[in-house]
Amino acid sequence: MFNALGLVLEVIATIVIETVAWFAKALFGPSRGKIAGTDVVPLEPSLPKDALAAIVTALKAKQDAPPQLPSGWQGYYIGLADEPSPGAADRVPIGSEVRLVPDPRRSKREPAIRVLVDLRDRSTVQLGYLGEGHELGPWIEHGHVRCWFAGRMRTLTNPAAAMVFAAAWEP
Repeated sequence: MFNALGLVLEVIATIVIETVAWFAKALFGPSRGKIAGTDVVPLEPSLPKDALAAIVTALKAKQDAPPQLPSGWQGYYIGLADEPSPGAADRVPIGSEVRLVPDPRRSKREPAIRVLVDLRDRSTVQLGYLGEGHELGPWIEHGHVRCWFAGRMRTLTNPAAAMVFAAAWEP
């Protein structure tokens, strides 16, 4: 009888300790707010202003983004999936910085990252979701990705896919 009571108390203590640890990590840990997209986490290190300007200039000129990003940064073109409304990408100027926000409503099996753009008229447009195989999840989660709208390009599955250029800091 005492063994069963001891086992029950041990299980309850473990649950309480794990719950308190989870709340402490959520409130005070380094990833606070990044998953929900509520806090902006500064990049470490940040992209220099000349690199930011070179990326936007290259995208607007419909050239490849600068191949020489600063040390530790890698560049990727990513096609978007599930454009939510026809013509949403047509309202966004090429070179506009986009926000990458995890979407908790989507399936847990597929990392769903919403691509949002804040327009000059203070409205927000969702361009779609990052396509499969982007593998930027860990860098997005830690706030180490900057991303820009690159326009529409032909892909294997879509003749006019909305594309983004992402620069990820990979320490």
